[in-house]
Amino acid sequence: MAEEMVEYGLTLEQKAAAVVVSMGVDQASEIYKFLTEEEIENLTVEVAKLGHLTTEQTTAVLDEFYKTCLTQKVVTDG
Repeated sequence: MAEEMVEYGLTLEQKAAAVVVSMGVDQASEIYKFLTEEEIENLTVEVAKLGHLTTEQTTAVLDEFYKTCLTQKVVTDG
């Protein structure tokens, strides 16, 4: 995963960790089913390192994730 810095000073890895944490255990476990062992390890490390995010940071990350999902759906559905 790339270490580029993004909005609110969060890396892409930190954003992925924030999304997983926001989902909760049950939903996050469904995501983990589609990841490789290396991706699971990397994401788990990021979740452990994440620390506290402000409400604004969390909202921005989830909004970006939602918009990315919509864009992907449009691309795949045509």
